[in-house]
Amino acid sequence: HRRSSGFVQEALHSSLFTCSLPQTLDPRPQTPYDSPMRRTTVILISLALAIIACDPTKTQVALGGGGGATQQSPADANGDGLIDGVPDAVNNIFTLQELQDLEDAGLTVNTGDQPPDVEGAYLANTLAITYDSAGVQAALAAYLFTFYDQTADFTVQVDYSSDAGDASSGDLTYVAGTESCFSLFGDINSFDSANHCHYQTSTVYSGCIDSDNGVANFAYGFIMRELFDACTGFMAPGSMRIITETDGLATRH
Repeated sequence: HRRSSGFVQEALHSSLFTCSLPQTLDPRPQTPYDSPMRRTTVILISLALAIIACDPTKTQVALGGGGGATQQSPADANGDGLIDGVPDAVNNIFTLQELQDLEDAGLTVNTGDQPPDVEGAYLANTLAITYDSAGVQAALAAYLFTFYDQTADFTVQVDYSSDAGDASSGDLTYVAGTESCFSLFGDINSFDSANHCHYQTSTVYSGCIDSDNGVANFAYGFIMRELFDACTGFMAPGSMRIITETDGLATRH
């Protein structure tokens, strides 16, 4: 374990404690998409998800998410069974209800068929869990996210790595947004080397591009889909979590 003063920290965005920790933080119509396209001792806990006794009366904390004024809530206004304003492939990743649940918990989900150029590497070093199905609240280790190979078919490749050995590489995501604000939607396949656990999440990354500085209001939310290997003590499949960059900016790296 690494020690310094600060919050209890989890090294993994999906470090999945199954229950509450003591609080340590202050509290489709036709569209172009139809074409082919994280008290005293700081403990860095990789995706090691300690099982802690639950308090069923614990209320959830939803402190915010990425995005901006151009954000539109996910919807199916015409009743065709497809989520409006996102590439069709997003319907194979999330249901409309799941996106609404993430948004209700505090994540901004941006839609629209004119997303910005999101390519770049962005350092998020003030990440904190701002919503968790089991009531977990904690600060996280730093993460470096890389968005690349953005195409006219609304696809973007995503890599990430953390100080504590959580990483993912080459995951395909789908981008939506308007003006400077965007969301990326994808099934992310990750490996927590500290705990020898492979896992998959359905994830939304959201924010607004600040071309000089990075991604403003950066946040992401995910639903745990599958655990492979032993993965003892990790978030259960179906659990939901939202992570927010609390200083408001994932800096261009």
